Amino acid sequence: MAKVASLGIHILDILGRHVNRIPEGQHVDLIDEIRLTVAGTAAGTSVDLAKLGAEVYALGAIGEDELGN
Repeated sequence: MAKVASLGIHILDILGRHVNRIPEGQHVDLIDEIRLTVAGTAAGTSVDLAKLGAEVYALGAIGEDELGN
């Protein structure tokens, strides 16, 4: 089993689903679901390598915001 250190950008995406269109102006549309998913070049690669069986060590900084805390 390969051991991999992943150093780079780790981001948490917040996705709103089901969106049929982008609202215009001040119009608001309701969404059916909010989903959190990993993103960023290092995070995405880390997840893919782990799924392939690698032992992954992800290195990165944690933001000083609501999700980081």
